[in-house]
Amino acid sequence: MAILISSLLILVLLSVRTNTDESNLDCFPSVMVLRNTARSARVTDLLMIYCTVVSEPNCWNNIAVLWCRIDINNKCRSLTHSTHTSTEWRNITKSKRVLFLIFWEISLQDSGLYRCEIRSPAPSVSHAINVTVTDIHIDYNAVSTETITKGSPVTPVTDITNTHLSSEKWLYVIYFSVFVVALILAVPLMSRGLKKFLEDEDTMTTVIYEEADKSSVQD
Repeated sequence: MAILISSLLILVLLSVRTNTDESNLDCFPSVMVLRNTARSARVTDLLMIYCTVVSEPNCWNNIAVLWCRIDINNKCRSLTHSTHTSTEWRNITKSKRVLFLIFWEISLQDSGLYRCEIRSPAPSVSHAINVTVTDIHIDYNAVSTETITKGSPVTPVTDITNTHLSSEKWLYVIYFSVFVVALILAVPLMSRGLKKFLEDEDTMTTVIYEEADKSSVQD
């Protein structure tokens, strides 16, 4: 009896393992990051980078994805737990999800190359994301970052060079407006001057005619 029960348990375990292996055979997730992706931020800013993971809907429970950082030996080291970073999943579709790496208070030491890595069921890595962190006291002409707050979508930060361009644009608008106003004010004055000139010309013509008539009468 004991032998029969043991045989049944072995058969059940083998069946479960076989089904699991067969389900994993259908799972080939992929991770995507655009080539040459780069992000920049200043010290203490919030910065978020992300990778897109695509898989069959029935495979998500078996997928293990994590962020890693490339070290000086060109090896991608898994990120350890930190108080100023966290990860977050967001669903896009049934077969597509996005994994974020959020730097809540980024530091100069966070500069480097980061990758998104699938550990199982089929290993895969993304292209590297180049993160550059600059000192807050350095004044650059243009700094482009992406910042977020918890639970909110990414919001791009306006490039400060746009402010300079906007100032020049408004200066041209002001000059053009002054020109138009001056032109509008000048038109009535020009009309009055032309009208007065024509009236004076008519008066001079009448006087000449009268003098000519007097001369002809005296003759």
